Amino acid sequence: MSVVFAFASLALDYGRVQLARTELRTATDVAARWGVRWVNGGLAKALGRANEAAGGNYVNGVKAAFNASQIEVGYWNSSARTFTPVLRPHNAVRLVTSVTVPLVFGGIIGMPTCTVRASTVARCLPIGIAGLNSIDFKNNTFIGSYDSSVTVTPTQVTAKNNGVLLSNGTIGGKNNGQMHGDIYVGPGGSVETGWAITGAVGNLSSAVPTPADPAWSPVGNPGGAGAACTGGSLVGGTYWLTSVNLSSNLTFTGPATLYVNGDININGRSITAYQGIPSNLKIYQIGTNRTFSCGNGSSVKACISAPGSDFSSANGFDFFGVCVFRTITCQNNARFFFDEDAGTVEALAIVQ
Repeated sequence: MSVVFAFASLALDYGRVQLARTELRTATDVAARWGVRWVNGGLAKALGRANEAAGGNYVNGVKAAFNASQIEVGYWNSSARTFTPVLRPHNAVRLVTSVTVPLVFGGIIGMPTCTVRASTVARCLPIGIAGLNSIDFKNNTFIGSYDSSVTVTPTQVTAKNNGVLLSNGTIGGKNNGQMHGDIYVGPGGSVETGWAITGAVGNLSSAVPTPADPAWSPVGNPGGAGAACTGGSLVGGTYWLTSVNLSSNLTFTGPATLYVNGDININGRSITAYQGIPSNLKIYQIGTNRTFSCGNGSSVKACISAPGSDFSSANGFDFFGVCVFRTITCQNNARFFFDEDAGTVEALAIVQ
C-alpha cells in the first residue's frame, strides 16, 4: 500500500507542486519587473508597486503578496552578473519568495508538505532628469527627489537623496552643482568636476535610448480649446497642440495629456498638473529641433518626454516630475525635483 500511495502522491501531488512553482515564478517575475520602475523611491515604494502587479496572480489558490523581508533594492552589475543589496546607484530589485504546498497523499509517506521557491532580479534604467545628448548647468543648480504622494511642495531642505540625472554626453555643473542622488552616463559620457554628489556615478555599457515619438493624430480638443495654447485653466483630457506660448499660468482641473507638435515657451509662467501631482500631466513634445524655453521664475510640474527638444532656462526655474530632453541648458538658480512616485518614463523604461 505504501508503494501505491507513493505513486498516487507522485501523480497528484507532484503536479500540484509543479503548478504552484510555475505560478510563484510568474507572480515573482511580474512583481519584480513592475516594482523596479520605482527603484529610486526605495524599498517601500518598490514593494508597494510590486504588490500592485502581483495582486492579479494566484499561487496555490491564494492571491500573491510579498513583504519587506522578501525584497531588496541594490545594484546589478551586468558584466559580472551579480546583485549587491543597498549598493548605489540603485538600478535593480531582488525578490526571493517561497510557498508551502500541502500534499494530499504525501503525509502517508512522511512528507505532508513541499516548499517551492523563486528568486528574481529585475534591472531598470531609472529615468529622472535626462538630457540625452548633453547637460550643462551653471551657477547654483540643485537636483533632489521627493514623493508626490506625500507632499507636492518639496524644498531643498526637505528633498531626499534619490534624484536621478543621466546623459550620453557631458554633464556639466559649474559653480555650485548639488546632486542629491545618482548620475548615469553612457559609454561616451562624462561628469565634469564641480558637482557635490551624495550618491554614485553609474557608467552604462550602452547608450541611453531615444524614445520614439507618439503618432500625431489630432482631433478636437476638450472644451473647444484651440491648437495654440496661451495658458488658463483647462479641463482634463487629451490635447493636440501646435504650440504652447504662455501669457498666463497653465493649470488643469483633471488629469491631462498634451501632444505638442511645436515649440513650448513658458515666458516666466508656470505649468501645473492637476492637484500638483506630476503624473497627472503628461507632455509629449513631438518632432526634432524643438525648443522648450523657461526661466525668470517659471516652474513646471509634469512628466515630459521631448527627446527631440532642447530645454533651456535662465534666472530661476523649478521643475517637479520626470523629464527627457535632447539637451538641457540652465543658468542661474535651477532646481529639479525628481518625483519618486512617477516611476520611469514609459517610453524609456528598460526593464530586464
